[in-house]
Amino acid sequence: MGLLTAESLGVNNHIAYCSYMKSPNSSHLRQWSASDLESYLFYMEGGARKDVLFGGILFEADQSADGVAISPRSIGLGKPSKLHAWEQSLEQLFAPGTQIDALLCLSQSIPSDRYVDIWIALPYPMVLAKEDFGQIQGKTLNFSISQADRLEAVKWWFEQVLKRYRLAEQKYPQQRCRLQGFVWTKSFLDIGDKELICALSPFVKDRVKNWLWLQNYGTTDAIKGKEWGFSGVFTRPTFLQSELRGKQWIKHAVKLSSNYVLGMVLWADQRWSTTQLKELLEAGRDHFQDALQIYDIFTGASSPQLASHPNYQDLYAYIHHQDMNSEDLKGGHQ
Repeated sequence: MGLLTAESLGVNNHIAYCSYMKSPNSSHLRQWSASDLESYLFYMEGGARKDVLFGGILFEADQSADGVAISPRSIGLGKPSKLHAWEQSLEQLFAPGTQIDALLCLSQSIPSDRYVDIWIALPYPMVLAKEDFGQIQGKTLNFSISQADRLEAVKWWFEQVLKRYRLAEQKYPQQRCRLQGFVWTKSFLDIGDKELICALSPFVKDRVKNWLWLQNYGTTDAIKGKEWGFSGVFTRPTFLQSELRGKQWIKHAVKLSSNYVLGMVLWADQRWSTTQLKELLEAGRDHFQDALQIYDIFTGASSPQLASHPNYQDLYAYIHHQDMNSEDLKGGHQ
């Protein structure tokens, strides 16, 4: 059957994951300026744009300033869900000069035949909290008591994003962005999550084109994602270069993904060396280079501007199907 492709969903390939707000491991509040994002949309050399790079950006709020978990990645690392944190994530997502505002502004300068895809991760309504989540439209919600409250909160946040996005894009009449869809980033779904997703999927797909799920290789029932309403499911191989999770792990993950038409996630954290990152890109080149891919790599909460990363040239070569070991990478010109 083959891997999920960008063409099958009508989207740009090569989506960069960009977390914003606070990460669990840092007190620094991550913001993405136009200067930060420029080296993601364009291959920069000597401060000049030489070619295009990523085709889309995925924004996800991690934690609020006071450590309340918003992303499912912060489960166990942050405080339980609270409305004020979700409100902060909305404010920061559309804050002037950062995140979506910065991307809309920057997109005005891209080639006229190109668009940048915007993807937004939904916050995760944690059920661990015993206290109330907060009050929405006069109703007090409590995730530990009511599954309907979880659904109501996510729908409210979703609608707020659409409302604010429509206002934001009016600020930049020449912008060349497309809000392609929303993403569920929790790598596994328990029974309550499955019920939530099945109820949420029709609501999401009635309002945006695409609805994606990022899961880890080995996640139970991952192959049922499309039955639950997702338009695309992605596999994160969690390649660790160990005997058990080396390149064979990637090959197995790709085989599963090919059997069920799934996309792929390139994942690495900041502990990785430049040699390890290059080996990951080489494994991707060998096994899934033509798949629709999301890059959870180089884009951590405290990462520097991408153009200064030691593997920046390797990344460009990978995306453009060039030899990573070539001393003369050939970039186009804007």
